[in-house]
Amino acid sequence: MATGTLQRGRLRRPEIKIEIRRCRQSAWRTFARHHYLSGQLNPASVCYLATWRGEPVAFCAVLNAIGHVGVRRISRLVVLPDFQGIGIGGRFMNAIADIYREAGDRLRITTSHPAMIARLRASPVWAITDVRRGGSTWGKFARKKNIRATSFGRSVVTAEAVGEEG
Repeated sequence: MATGTLQRGRLRRPEIKIEIRRCRQSAWRTFARHHYLSGQLNPASVCYLATWRGEPVAFCAVLNAIGHVGVRRISRLVVLPDFQGIGIGGRFMNAIADIYREAGDRLRITTSHPAMIARLRASPVWAITDVRRGGSTWGKFARKKNIRATSFGRSVVTAEAVGEEG
């Protein structure tokens, strides 16, 4: 019977098991408008889709890191709004890191998104390798050209996957 009061620890989040698979770049259309910087996807991207109960919930695009043999970088990571804040993005990112680690490659991510930065700082899987305050000078150019992809005025953090999820 409902009591009208909420007791801490009484509510349980349902278990969410996501399935991850490679996908075509066309899957990006579902996620592009939800990316915080730019809806563009590099045509060289290797793409991954996370699904829950057969429905797409997250997308990740990975590129070669130019000038770094054996290093890949996450260029886009998007969790649909209805599924944000419950750990799917972090688990998805860790699973992608496992895929590349097993292939003998290193994986990095660069972001200015505050929630992602907090996740990376707290994770035993990821190590912060660089912090740039104030964003990129590319941002000034982007604002003049009315391009949405800018980190100007925000800190930009780079992290590398260094471990496995425990």
